[in-house]
Amino acid sequence: MNNKALSQRKTYSLHFIVLIALISLLFYGCVLPKAQMYPGERVEDRKQAVIRVEELKEDFSKIGISKVDDEWVFKYITTFSTSDLVSEVYVLPGKHRIVTSMAIHHFLFTSHARSNLWLVAEPGGKYVVKTVLKGRRVQMWIENERTGKPVGGIVGSDDEP
Repeated sequence: MNNKALSQRKTYSLHFIVLIALISLLFYGCVLPKAQMYPGERVEDRKQAVIRVEELKEDFSKIGISKVDDEWVFKYITTFSTSDLVSEVYVLPGKHRIVTSMAIHHFLFTSHARSNLWLVAEPGGKYVVKTVLKGRRVQMWIENERTGKPVGGIVGSDDEP
């Protein structure tokens, strides 16, 4: 192989490596950020609660938290992102209203679902927003991560404290 061909091959290899790195950064950027939803410095884990969304099994669907206690989460995002949804929020113990949003990408269109949920968070509690797609319906609820039992409910329901 002559020097010119070898030089071109090295250039193509370098371009390929750069392309792979850029694609990796793009997919890394698709991860939803996290948000602290209370003022001041972050408190110890045992003095706050964590609410996160489960990872969806459906391809091309995205779920996240858009509001906590009527506050948009993107004001409090702790990592660089242009998203208006987060995958995890940190809250202080007590009652909270959580708005979850889901985008379901179909072959030619995208549909959206939103749920207004409430939860009484305990210190050190970890909670996960669960989702089930049933035909054209979406069901969302919050579970205690440790016990796997549903907690809270739908905002405005009779059992809301």
